[in-house]
Amino acid sequence: MPPPLLQDFPNDDAARKLIPGAYEPNTLTERQPGAVGGSPFGSTDTLGGASTMSAATIAERRKEGGGGTVNISNESWYTLLSRCFHRVKLVVIILLASWPVAAADLGTYREFTIGASTADVIARTGAAERDVKTLHERPALLQELSWRPRYASGRTSADRDSVAAIVFSFIDNQLFRMTIDYERSRTEGLTKEDMITSLSAMYGPRSTRPAPMAPRPAFDSLDTPTVFATWRQGDVMLTLSHSMYGGGFSLIIISVPLEALARKAQATAVTMDAREAPAREAARAKEQADAARAAAEKTRTTNKDTFKP
Repeated sequence: MPPPLLQDFPNDDAARKLIPGAYEPNTLTERQPGAVGGSPFGSTDTLGGASTMSAATIAERRKEGGGGTVNISNESWYTLLSRCFHRVKLVVIILLASWPVAAADLGTYREFTIGASTADVIARTGAAERDVKTLHERPALLQELSWRPRYASGRTSADRDSVAAIVFSFIDNQLFRMTIDYERSRTEGLTKEDMITSLSAMYGPRSTRPAPMAPRPAFDSLDTPTVFATWRQGDVMLTLSHSMYGGGFSLIIISVPLEALARKAQATAVTMDAREAPAREAARAKEQADAARAAAEKTRTTNKDTFKP
């Protein structure tokens, strides 16, 4: 015989009508541990919606290692971090593989670097201090060093250096300009585009800005080089030029601010020399006259002591 409770409610429909929500799947009853029809340990579904905890409670939970919301994961934190690390590493490898090769420093040509000291350039070229020519001593010390690469005996023409000569220009013991003249036999037949391609492989794409006007020489020349390509990087500028009649190529690397200082010092030095030229010429003439009188007096004294009538 059924229990007395079931006798009063002979079927499930009656029970549902008399006990509303007993089988309602959207209530918290089903989600509680041990509830009828639910999981023995409660529902594994994550509660949705915003957290009802205050900000202070959330902060305290996080200090204790918890959080403001419940997030259940079947994977450990170590597994998740390992997956993230491997994915990031893969992305970095792909980026490095696709990244273009960095261009060389525009202020460096072979083992020489703009801004280097005079002593450093002398040591690298193997030159002597007497090979450095002093152009002006004031208002700034302007010096030049002309250098030609040494050719080893027994080397074929194809193995020789393509550089014919380099002129290093200094202002107050700092290298501010390198003028590189290429050996014509090593550039014979090369076009301007060939030279641009070769230098772009070393220094990167050339500048699209118009080439600067070259300073007018102190004397007219039919073989003044024409600039046809430039590279710029910070305060350093590189210009590639070509001589129409001679057919030679030359490369000039300058520090723009130091070049400006050198030009200003050069102009000031020329003005000072011109202003002081008369006094300097008078001093030179007096020195020569004094030397002539001293020589004449020495000759007179010698002859006077040895003369016999």
